[in-house]
Amino acid sequence: MKEDLYYFPGGDEVFTLQLAGYSWCDGSYHICRPASECWVLEQVLQGTGRIIVDGVHYTASAGDVYLLPKGSEQEYFSDSADPWRKIFMNLCGSLPDALFSAYQLAGNVIFSGCKTEALFLSLYEFFKQPPSPEQLSACALKFHEICAALYACRHAARYEPPEAAAIKLYLDQNVHRLVKIQELAETIYRSADYTAKLFKKTYGCTPYAYLLEKKMELACLLLQNTSLPIQEISARLGYEDAHYFSGLFRQRMGVPPRVWRTKPAHF
Repeated sequence: MKEDLYYFPGGDEVFTLQLAGYSWCDGSYHICRPASECWVLEQVLQGTGRIIVDGVHYTASAGDVYLLPKGSEQEYFSDSADPWRKIFMNLCGSLPDALFSAYQLAGNVIFSGCKTEALFLSLYEFFKQPPSPEQLSACALKFHEICAALYACRHAARYEPPEAAAIKLYLDQNVHRLVKIQELAETIYRSADYTAKLFKKTYGCTPYAYLLEKKMELACLLLQNTSLPIQEISARLGYEDAHYFSGLFRQRMGVPPRVWRTKPAHF
């Protein structure tokens, strides 16, 4: 097991690289975070491995990019017979939050066939430069370029089966409610298991994760643009318990709703 690790002093609330580098993994590579305070973005260059995010299992192999959301329970490990070789970065700040939301990457874990290896290798060269504000700015610009490439790849290659599109539309139209998988299944006259697997295969995330992301986006809009009490915002999103809503919001956004509302810079 070998890792080329880089630390980045001087980050701020806009963009912070906590840690980044290049990993040559073996069978001992195994990372666990019970509630990650940062986003994790990684390009797999070689090998394969397993990822578990909030109890959902994924596989990431050569050519894949994976994105682990801030606030989630994360576990990932390399295959011992075909170990990962990968470039990684752990990110915090309002810039990653904003770009992952704007480019519709949040809520997705695995990005396949996007051919972003060259962008990550270019970013890795920035990692190796002497720490400075200019180095951090260069990393932020390259990170933005990667987000744009992942967005373009997803939307150019995506085929939406009509049933999957119908499920997604139903979720978009019911952000104000709590929607169960059986209810979604009934909209396309399929089983709950088929519905969940179809949605995940098409969009890279579960219906629950997609709906939660849309709820958090709407919560941010209401917090930023209205003076509605937290209790009412919670109710408008389908949560009768405002404390439960606040806990979900903090898990996803890093701060409670009241703190987010008073932040000088919003997403």
